[in-house]
Amino acid sequence: MATIKITRAIGLNKQDAIHYFQTQASTLNPELDLDWQWQGNQAKVTGRGVKGLFTIEEHQVEIEVRLGLLLSAFACKVEREINGFLDQLA
Repeated sequence: MATIKITRAIGLNKQDAIHYFQTQASTLNPELDLDWQWQGNQAKVTGRGVKGLFTIEEHQVEIEVRLGLLLSAFACKVEREINGFLDQLA
C-alpha cells in the first residue's frame, strides 16, 4: 500500500477553499467512485482502493491519501492529479 502526503499553500481563505473543494471534488478521478464526508474543515474520502483525509486551513491544505494494493502502482499518477487540482488554487 502507498501513502501520499501533500501540504500546500493555496490562494484561497479557509471558507472559499472549503466551498471550492465541496463543489469540485467530484471531478477528482470519477472512476474511483469517491465518497466525500465533510465535517467542518475536514473531508474523509473513501472510494475503490483509496482512503484519505483532506484538511483545509487558512491558505493551506493538507492531504493524506492511502492507496490500496492495486492503486499503489499508480501512486505517481494519483499524486500528479491531486497536485494538478491544487495548482488551480495557487
